[in-house]
Amino acid sequence: MDDKYLSIITNFGCHYSCPECIVRNNKLKMTPTEEHSSYMQLEHVLKNECNDCNWVSVSGGGDPLYHWWEHQAWWTGFFSVCKELGRKIELHTSYYDFDHDDGILMFPFEQFDRVVYHLHCAEELYKICRRGKEIVRVVFVVDDSMDEYEVSKISAIVQESDDIDELTFRQYVDENYKETYYLHDLLLAGHKKAWWYVTQCDYNTYYHNGKLYTKYTDIFDSEVASYEKHKDLLLAACASAVSFLSLDDIFEKLLRHISLVQMATGSISSLYGRVSELALSVSVALSLAIGAVVYILFKN
Repeated sequence: MDDKYLSIITNFGCHYSCPECIVRNNKLKMTPTEEHSSYMQLEHVLKNECNDCNWVSVSGGGDPLYHWWEHQAWWTGFFSVCKELGRKIELHTSYYDFDHDDGILMFPFEQFDRVVYHLHCAEELYKICRRGKEIVRVVFVVDDSMDEYEVSKISAIVQESDDIDELTFRQYVDENYKETYYLHDLLLAGHKKAWWYVTQCDYNTYYHNGKLYTKYTDIFDSEVASYEKHKDLLLAACASAVSFLSLDDIFEKLLRHISLVQMATGSISSLYGRVSELALSVSVALSLAIGAVVYILFKN
């Protein structure tokens, strides 16, 4: 049976320093990864819609290892579900410098069947090391700054390395989400001989927060559509909240003034009590009314 992948697209955040970043260069937006989306939702998908996927790959969105220690609940669920269901697992990351990056030293790379490091120059290859028995692959995005010499140099280093098993060259995707074809003939000639050559295509089924997609960009399109759908409601809610806080502040000052006047005059009038009882009701009513007006205005 040919390998079939479920690709989990995460968004824990990112350093956004990779020059070829599709998300940043195309201004794509997506919601953060939900901490428990790696538990029952992932298990359900792997048992049903994607029961024929024998690999589960984790990539992004953002880099999956960005502040990974803040998302240990998600990783615990991921490892547990995939182990229970007997799926092979793969990680894509641009974090590789174990000698100078304390943040990734404790991450369990050895639990993966394959780790894919996304690099940007030949010199970075010397920093790649195997952490367990995982297959190690390196990926380079080919753009107009790369020439035949660089391709040959990268290939030679990989062939001599004891820590790197696989090499992939991938075409650059521009700011209009259009694939380029730099050094296409050279890379195609070496495909499955000295390296793997990948053009931009939707090969996998994508997973984000319990939902499945067949196109990578659909994840971001749906996120934008969802935002646009609820934008008016969000603005109205914000207007109501700001109005309530402002009115609450006004009534607080009024009550303070009444209290000071009563203290100065020695009055025991029930005015303070009556205003205090009305303040909350009036604040809530007015803030909801303002929110409703804002919603109607933006909706139309």
